[in-house]
Amino acid sequence: MINLNNLPDEAALQKHRAQYPALQNKHYLNFGGQGCMATSSIEAIKQAYEYVQEHGPFSTKMFAWMQEQIDGVKILFAREFGGQAPYYALTQNATEGCNIILWGIDWREGDTLLTTDCEHNGVMKAAMQVSHRHKLKLAVCKIAHLQTDKEILEALSIAIAKKPRLLMLSHVLWNTGRVLPLQKIAEFCRDHNVKLLADGAQSAGVLPLNMDALKVDYYAITGHKWLGGPEGTGALYVAPEALEAIEPTFSGWRGAVFDSAGKPTGWLPAAARFEVATSAFPLLSGLSDAMQRHSQFATTEQRFQKIDRLTKSLKRSLLQLPDIDIIDDTGGSGLVSFYSRKADAATLLKKLESQNVILRTIPSPSCLRASIHYFSEAEIAKLIQGLS
Repeated sequence: MINLNNLPDEAALQKHRAQYPALQNKHYLNFGGQGCMATSSIEAIKQAYEYVQEHGPFSTKMFAWMQEQIDGVKILFAREFGGQAPYYALTQNATEGCNIILWGIDWREGDTLLTTDCEHNGVMKAAMQVSHRHKLKLAVCKIAHLQTDKEILEALSIAIAKKPRLLMLSHVLWNTGRVLPLQKIAEFCRDHNVKLLADGAQSAGVLPLNMDALKVDYYAITGHKWLGGPEGTGALYVAPEALEAIEPTFSGWRGAVFDSAGKPTGWLPAAARFEVATSAFPLLSGLSDAMQRHSQFATTEQRFQKIDRLTKSLKRSLLQLPDIDIIDDTGGSGLVSFYSRKADAATLLKKLESQNVILRTIPSPSCLRASIHYFSEAEIAKLIQGLS
């Protein structure tokens, strides 16, 4: 167990918080929707754009600089989440990463794509479309009503035993904050030769992750939520042994190998083959700054333990309020979903926003969701005050 006493003191925390403009004029509890950036991250992006224009966007020097940005971010991903840097493909968000895998499998009519009834609607839409296009059976394992990991594992093991081609599910459920036992699920998948795609939108930047230990085939990450980077950044981790099971659907110069005459001759050897063409490369400077800012303040484990402590504190406080119920008390992440028995979620959201407390509603189950980061202590107090 990490000793929270080893975390920087309160003065250091307040100095750290002061670097985030969005935390100065509101009580922001929506990192699961989109995180907020530090001033230094915003400045890093600005300086990167200025640097590109100063030296010419399309020049030999810029191509070298661009590759440095790409390689540097992949090294940071590998440091934070494990695995090898070349097996991270840069994406715009976690949904794009999931789409790369969904469309990259050599599907056959009648194959089964397995998912759960707790997935984000954007990713579910992608699953529905690929199933429609390839005439797949889209199987949905119902876990929303289950109370324990044991029950969830039993339900998934039965579904996995039917040997779908792919299981796609979230590591942390976006609507309740429950953390799924992903390592055990990955073991079931390996036993039945089923590929596993994990949506890490609500886990990356919260949970201590190790791709080598999890042994998932594919893991999609977003940079604009808990990592505090800019929108338009993210990554897809592809396990080396699962690389050849998928092919690029969209392709371009960034993912290809060329001969001396400029003719494409194949794919790059690792996950870069899934990258396409020109992107907003200066955004990577902001993402790099954001990731390093978190890691310099505290270790991944320390940050998670602080998130866990604050999340449990919020739940205890919510349970003391009359007419407030928590959706899933197991938690384990920074997401807390709750509802009032006297006011609908949309009405309550508007009342809290009028007090500068920023959360979001969830459609199913109908509730409010608070996202607790490691520096959210003041926001928790304000939320409880507003609900009271």
